[in-house]
Amino acid sequence: MEKQKKNRILVVDDMHTNLELLKSLLNKEPYQIATVSSAKAALSKLKSHSFDLILLDIVMPEMDGIELCKILKERLAIKSIPVIFLTAVSSDEVIIEAFDAGGIDYIKKPFNAHELKRKIHNHLELINFRKETEKAREEAEFANQAKSIFLSNISHELRTPLNGIVATLDLLNETVLNDNQKEMLNIAFESATNLTFILNDLLDLTKIESGLLEINNEDFSPMNMVQNAIKIFELKAESKNLKFNLNFDNFIPEKLNGDKYRTQQVLTQLLDNAIKFTDVGVIDIFVNLEEQNSKGYKIKYCITDQGKGISLSQQKTIFNAFTQVDSSNNRIIGGMGSGLALAKKIVELMGGQINVQSQLGIGSKFCFSIDYSKIDVSSDSSPKQSKNIEKRSLKNLRVLVVDDNIVNLKVAHMILKRMGLNIDMAENGSEALTKYKIHLPDLIFMDIQMPIMDGIETTRKIREIEMNERVENPVPIIALTASAMKGDKEKFLEAGMNDYISKPFKKSDLEEIFREYFQ
Repeated sequence: MEKQKKNRILVVDDMHTNLELLKSLLNKEPYQIATVSSAKAALSKLKSHSFDLILLDIVMPEMDGIELCKILKERLAIKSIPVIFLTAVSSDEVIIEAFDAGGIDYIKKPFNAHELKRKIHNHLELINFRKETEKAREEAEFANQAKSIFLSNISHELRTPLNGIVATLDLLNETVLNDNQKEMLNIAFESATNLTFILNDLLDLTKIESGLLEINNEDFSPMNMVQNAIKIFELKAESKNLKFNLNFDNFIPEKLNGDKYRTQQVLTQLLDNAIKFTDVGVIDIFVNLEEQNSKGYKIKYCITDQGKGISLSQQKTIFNAFTQVDSSNNRIIGGMGSGLALAKKIVELMGGQINVQSQLGIGSKFCFSIDYSKIDVSSDSSPKQSKNIEKRSLKNLRVLVVDDNIVNLKVAHMILKRMGLNIDMAENGSEALTKYKIHLPDLIFMDIQMPIMDGIETTRKIREIEMNERVENPVPIIALTASAMKGDKEKFLEAGMNDYISKPFKKSDLEEIFREYFQ
């Protein structure tokens, strides 16, 4: 067990009898006592020693205690040391002046031993508590930082090989296949997609627990967002002969401002659950305008299935992390049980609520409500000026792909080659800089974590070259990133990148970039 350090106290008094008296009174207490007889000596002592508390006489020659206290409170290194004044002056004006100078308490002379010890003990106890609290806070921040770095590394290590799988399957889908091969490809692609969802859910759930998940509001079409969520599960629903029935309230505006991605994430989780637990029938999706005021709209989303239903006892725990409706060893429904917990946390993070109504043998209805802001027409909606890229044809464009993973380089090369582009490749930032200077590419896809020189440093160096050479149209640099932590996007943009694509990516993701910048 670590031995607790003694608190250090500096006593400042011009009367040697007072110094000796205080030392004798405090001698048996668990403190280390240092004494000086002037303000000048106190300042000198504080330069070379650290103290937890100062006992300071008010009336002293050359510089009194109040003036000394004011000087202490102006110096950053020692301003936090608490000061208790020692005074034979009972004037209210002097006491008030002492407090105004920065004192936290005072002890009257002649000293009452019990009062003296009790006040010093109480203040030191408070000081020690604050120190322990600060230490605990720093340790918690360090642990969170370590956790964040660990999550970022895990994300990168898992997403990088997953990117090779997803992109290769996407390319394979464009080749001529027989029916048997197509079926196997669909199984592999669905498995890779499910693995991506699981990875995203785990990372998001952990980020929420660590306070690292952020809400990013943007203007979006709620109708398009819902339709995209449904589209993800069309094949899965079709394989079980299930149909979707969308009921969309006509009073909902065409565009709202909110977190489109997080809303769709909750929707896809509920749709996925509905398909898992429904064998026949229809899955109804209701999107209604629940409330409207001067600031915005509250939209309610409901997913109703005709599955086996959830018992009342299970409804009480279904939103708990890693809880499943069927936890038996012979269950036929897959999943970790984290999806609904994540959905609940995301909805609450956006200021909304989620609930379930269900009857065994009849089905379940999950509903959640989210507040969105009205579109600010005045700020609107012209194309992003920050990109400032001249629109051009894809023909003969030269693209530089930078990635330290050889599989990802090969996959990106195959995708871009099919698009009719000229491709250069680099396995690290240093090599990328050399090829940039030689070939002057029209667009760069830049990996972030690489040996020798990472993507952020490489981007900054390219932007420095462009600035020094006064390049009128800087090359668009798109991050290809397996990072998934809070602040990553801002870091990329601050370094000079124009946009980013998260791994695993597909051909359609790269095509979207070219539509955005060149067509």
